[in-house]
Amino acid sequence: MKSCYYCGSRVELRLIEYMRRRGGRKWIVRNVPTYVCTECGEGYYNAAVVGVLDQLLYDCRMRGSTSRITILDYDESLEKSESGQKDDKGQSP
Repeated sequence: MKSCYYCGSRVELRLIEYMRRRGGRKWIVRNVPTYVCTECGEGYYNAAVVGVLDQLLYDCRMRGSTSRITILDYDESLEKSESGQKDDKGQSP
């Protein structure tokens, strides 16, 4: 991606915080690689990043955490999924 779909300006790759809210809960994922427009600030995620975010948030919900705010790190989740580490129950992420 070289230009913004909305304003046509240049985009650059940055690490941002991604936030999702659902049912009174909030998940914050730090260090998410995102293409950001240098003029209007619109952000774009590639398909691989969206896949990692979806899996990360799904796994977090399935663990049944009761925290209202959960803070995660994209880099750590990516390393865990690439290395095939097992979770507490011996399952791959």
